[in-house]
Amino acid sequence: MTVDNQDVWVGDVFKTKDEAVTMYFLVEGFFTLRDQQYCRGYYAEPGNGRHFQLAFWKAPAYFRVTDLATKFPEPVCIEQCLSRTDAEYEPLTDFHSHLLTTRHFMKHPVLNRTGEFYKVKIVPLILFADDTSGNMSKQYNKYDSWLMRCAALPYTERMKRENSLFIATVPGSHGIDSVSLVPKLVEDLKKLEDGVIMYSAEHKEDVLVYAPLLLIEADNPCHSDLCCLKGLKTLYCCRSCYFHNKVTPRNSPNDPPSAEALNAQYRKRTRADYVAASSDPNRRCRIAFGPVNADGLPLYKTASELGFKKTGAEDLLKLEAFDPSQDTPVEVLHTVMLGIVKYMVQDLYRNRLKNNPDKLQQMHNALR
Repeated sequence: MTVDNQDVWVGDVFKTKDEAVTMYFLVEGFFTLRDQQYCRGYYAEPGNGRHFQLAFWKAPAYFRVTDLATKFPEPVCIEQCLSRTDAEYEPLTDFHSHLLTTRHFMKHPVLNRTGEFYKVKIVPLILFADDTSGNMSKQYNKYDSWLMRCAALPYTERMKRENSLFIATVPGSHGIDSVSLVPKLVEDLKKLEDGVIMYSAEHKEDVLVYAPLLLIEADNPCHSDLCCLKGLKTLYCCRSCYFHNKVTPRNSPNDPPSAEALNAQYRKRTRADYVAASSDPNRRCRIAFGPVNADGLPLYKTASELGFKKTGAEDLLKLEAFDPSQDTPVEVLHTVMLGIVKYMVQDLYRNRLKNNPDKLQQMHNALR
């Protein structure tokens, strides 16, 4: 991050602008809160002629980036630094030492420029996969498409049509679908995840862009394929946990699960489970940390028994940023039945807002 023409990197020590007392701050990371940029890190007390150079507080703190003044004027010598609590000084902790001595993986030197590093842009991406059709029944002329949005944009900007970027489409009627594009998509996404040097019109120079995959939006059947799962009609249908679906005998009423069953705690599906399942093409490997029995003992079921299957989307697990159990959020549109939504919208317009034309007009303007 650049502040007052100074580059601030993770691991740097900066003097604060507090004129009442001389203090420094060891930067561990950055975040934004209410349009204000902050850094997370640790206060540091200067030795001022004592037996140490700097003493770093063990308790983390948060500091506005604009309140950083100048970088510590001399190289930090970890042999002369301490860690401290409110009452005691102690030898420098391994964490503080690692933060001071290890160069951040995003800090890359500019070619042929000594002491200069590329500015970094982090651009998390949201992918969207869905099928479309040229007719009302959606049975013919089907196409499966991939779109992309930049997750860091404000919500109103992110949802604009012009900010939904087209990636690719395939004719679903030819025996291929959105999953067929996953291997090629992953090739590019992996490069973006590892960092790509691009020209920035904002900075008028080359910058290093990291664009990790934040999440994939899709309907439930497509999400199941992308997560390499059998789908919603299996015994273990949930992408996030090992909820055990009720077995319904043939020709009997399909009663929904009870509230107690839905609210119970189940063992989480983890990224490690997905990786272990994908390592066996036949899904016969046993998942060690899968569901448990009534006594809390693992059942050691095979990946296939737990709903895993080979779909062709296994390459998504090559992306370190992607976790199928967390990065495939359920869409409200595919959760609440469209009939219920239609009824609620009609009630909102015909009854709730009938005598409030200002709010009705405001809603019309927002939906344009």
